[in-house]
Amino acid sequence: QVCTNCHGQRLVSVGTVHPLRIEAGTPQGHVITFKGKAHEAPNAEPGDITIKFEDLEHPVYKRNGTNLEVKFDVTLMEALMGFERTLITLDGRHLVVQHHDVVKHGQIITVPNEGFPYYMVPGKKGDLLVNISIKFPEKVALTKERRSALRNIAHRRGDTTAGEDPDQGVTLDTEPPLSVNANDGEAEPEGHVLRPVDREQELHDQQRRAEEEAARLAEEERARVAAQQEALRLAETIRQQQQAQEALRQQQEALRQQQAQEAEMARADALGEHQRAQQRREEEERLRLHREHQLEHIRHQEAAERARQEAVRQQQQQQEQAV
Repeated sequence: QVCTNCHGQRLVSVGTVHPLRIEAGTPQGHVITFKGKAHEAPNAEPGDITIKFEDLEHPVYKRNGTNLEVKFDVTLMEALMGFERTLITLDGRHLVVQHHDVVKHGQIITVPNEGFPYYMVPGKKGDLLVNISIKFPEKVALTKERRSALRNIAHRRGDTTAGEDPDQGVTLDTEPPLSVNANDGEAEPEGHVLRPVDREQELHDQQRRAEEEAARLAEEERARVAAQQEALRLAETIRQQQQAQEALRQQQEALRQQQAQEAEMARADALGEHQRAQQRREEEERLRLHREHQLEHIRHQEAAERARQEAVRQQQQQQEQAV
């Protein structure tokens, strides 16, 4: 008889669940092995299940050992006056990165203990390495007045040059003073020099306009930073949704495989029940034929016994007649 479970294959397909724990800081290429948990075969040792870890690319961070790298694009104004950024960490926290000094292109700013966890070392993390990339403007649309105002602001902050009179505190231009032509708006040299009071008022107006321009640029930068943070938040939301969809897909695939195994087992059980019913019918038929054969044999014996008795009776009659 053929086994109704394995159908003569000496193997049955069953589903098993192996719990897998991924430790924080698991290194790239790390391998976990389940010994003897793979496919089995008759007269052979079962194989192993080997799982190898590979890091997926992140839209913001890049892993470098136990450190995390991130790139900051800063404007020229931020490079000179400082900047502030808010990052969403891998564990969902909001990390504020501030720098209030001049930075250089390609400079690395280190944020301690905000990197990747050490493997199997609880509570210890690497560093967050911020790579600074300065985005220089391709074109600066500044008038001569704004350029002069920016120079004066730099001078008043302590950058004294040969064109500044340290006694008067007034910058002396080496070029002829300029006046504006009412017809075409072009600046042209005048034949006289501005008085110190007029020069101070002009510098004050230039400084005010420069500060207004700086405030406008700062507001644009804040809007750009807010847009970048919103993009990072959206990217993180998309990543979480993709992870949830992948987890759901895996669950559905596991459920489909389980249903397929259950259906296969049900078919095997149905086939086994069919075979058992066939065997029962064959056994009943064999018993019926055996009973008929026995009945036929008994009938033959009874007929032979009647024939013998009839022969004895006739013989007795003949003997009586002879007497």
